[in-house]
Amino acid sequence: MIAHVAGLPLEEALPMLAGTTASLLVARGWLALHLRNRREPRR
Repeated sequence: MIAHVAGLPLEEALPMLAGTTASLLVARGWLALHLRNRREPRR
């Protein structure tokens, strides 16, 4: 059985969503790291 979401087979949409989610998590971690470094005063 093949499920379709917005015209795409679910088997094709899931890897795309997983890649997008992973990219967003990496970007969020990078941004949090840089914002934390900016707030701490340099010694």
